[in-house]
Amino acid sequence: MFGSADGSCCGFNELCDMTEYETRFLIQRSLQPQELIEVLSSFGMKPKQLPTVDIVDRYFDTPSWKLYHGGWTYRWRAVEGNRKIGLNSVCSANGIGCQQKEVTQEVARFPAKGARVPAGPVQKCLAKIQQDKLRELFQVKNHRQRFQLRTIEGALINMTLNQATVRPAEPDGKSVKDNLQYTELTLERIEGPQDALRGLATMLQHRFSLLPARLSQFERCLRPFGLHPPGPPKGDVGQSVASPFLRKLRDRHLKPRDLSNRLVYRCLLEQFEIMLDEEPIAWEGLETEGVHQMRVATRRIRAALLAYKSVFETAERKKLNREFKWLAKVLGRVRDLNVLQHNLNGYVDEFPADGVLFLDGYQRYLEEQMKVARKQLIDCLSGNRYRELKSNFSKMLRRGPSSGMVISGGEELICDAARRLLGKQYRRVLLDGRAIMPTSPDVELHALRIDCKHLRYLFEFFRTVYGKSLDPFLKPLKTLQNVLGEFQDAHIATQQLFQYARRGPIQAVNRDELLALGQLIAIQRRQASFQRAKFCKAWSRFDRRRARKRMLEVLS
Repeated sequence: MFGSADGSCCGFNELCDMTEYETRFLIQRSLQPQELIEVLSSFGMKPKQLPTVDIVDRYFDTPSWKLYHGGWTYRWRAVEGNRKIGLNSVCSANGIGCQQKEVTQEVARFPAKGARVPAGPVQKCLAKIQQDKLRELFQVKNHRQRFQLRTIEGALINMTLNQATVRPAEPDGKSVKDNLQYTELTLERIEGPQDALRGLATMLQHRFSLLPARLSQFERCLRPFGLHPPGPPKGDVGQSVASPFLRKLRDRHLKPRDLSNRLVYRCLLEQFEIMLDEEPIAWEGLETEGVHQMRVATRRIRAALLAYKSVFETAERKKLNREFKWLAKVLGRVRDLNVLQHNLNGYVDEFPADGVLFLDGYQRYLEEQMKVARKQLIDCLSGNRYRELKSNFSKMLRRGPSSGMVISGGEELICDAARRLLGKQYRRVLLDGRAIMPTSPDVELHALRIDCKHLRYLFEFFRTVYGKSLDPFLKPLKTLQNVLGEFQDAHIATQQLFQYARRGPIQAVNRDELLALGQLIAIQRRQASFQRAKFCKAWSRFDRRRARKRMLEVLS
């Protein structure tokens, strides 16, 4: 491994030419520099504007992510003809303020592909991994407006407003995905007390409703371009994996004849890690999959708690289930609005140009609803209730099953549990699905979708033991669930359109808007009908003769 985040790599502490203490915010609305200057001036601080610069950063790592797993990022920086290469410690702030170590060296030109880094402090740190090829990950262009100010406490602060545009490294012969764009405000202490920086950051956060950043620039740019460093996530999940019980579970390959409570706790740990790993992405909101994946993780945790009631203390299980249900509901509202906005953008293409103009009101309505939902999510993730949920669940995982619960419900083998749980849920899906007719109400399709979701969670739960042998049963289930999900999305969109249309009286002034909404409702209804038709085909592929019996034979 390259090193550790405490600077132990290659005498990194001795090589560091800078230790930064800074705080970062994402700008959620249009914020002009003049607004910042006026507010700061009113508090007795007179920001001095420095020349604006354009910066291009190119980030690299090895194919096995040695640098990132060691706690560092490696970049090339070009600023108005000057070139530097540098190593920065990964700083994922959770709150206001983080300390970051950096080592840089100037170069006349960037190393050619495959060439060694010129001699210097960065080259000395990279020497241990120089045998590994570095690959370019992505490029960040920052339009940086810079200011310097002195607080009333005497601290000297650099303030920058960064407009970032991120694009992935372009593979040979492959198309490049859409760019990621965001605006970030950074406050960096140059000299003076750290408390002065914290006070200034707190004041600006409240004055402009700023969102504290949870990710470094490097981490923020990974996911949108499909870059996923392998291995367990960082963050407060580290406390939960410190338990000898869980560490032993990680190191052992489970088999069908092992006790099922071991599989339960391993799966709960995996989903908890996913939830915590997705939390900063959901918090920042630049990448919609963060909310979705975090919500799915909470649902899978609830499904495991429900399926294995006998393994947990009843009072503790019910409380955790209730709290995860609350969290999933908050996440679900944001996710539903993400889907509505995405689908609306797609359906707008079917409208004539003059008709699109009359949907502006509905688009603004969804944006306002999203602001409310996002605020509720931020309040949730920063609140005591969520912190207590994470703490209590982590304690339960570290503790493991009590001896009494092992005796009463934890002696079941994995193979027996798989046959019991999968067989029961499979039968339920078959009974409910076979009752669906072309005229069945929407609520019955929704209920079947929930049944399929629970069956899929169980399949994925036991797939860690049975592997690909369950894929012949899982694949048609996924297809069926996707069809039912598309139907549900169209149903929710129709309800949302009706709710919006009924907000005001029908008048001549809004007649064109109502007509446009009617067209959109008709599109959603056609989509729902199309998915109903697809359901029959998807169901026939799922409800194959003796499929459930063959599945039980695989599990035996």
